[in-house]
Amino acid sequence: MDKKKLISFLINARSNTYAGDGGKVKPAFPGSTQLEIEWKKENFKYLCTPDFQAGIEKVAGLEEVYKDKEKVYYLFYTGGFIG
Repeated sequence: MDKKKLISFLINARSNTYAGDGGKVKPAFPGSTQLEIEWKKENFKYLCTPDFQAGIEKVAGLEEVYKDKEKVYYLFYTGGFIG
């Protein structure tokens, strides 16, 4: 896999979905947001669930990239408030 193409795709996908308020699709998890974008030239697909809900709290996010339908990258992140 060409890592430079993957990084370029990630920057583009993030800019055009979460940061750019685009790519919204019906979420797999009720109460969450799901974002998707494809780059057909390189056969990449980006999926992001930036506000996955556990119960009533939005606690985590998941970012995935597929190339030729095979997962080649993922990032799972969590956060919360103290106080």
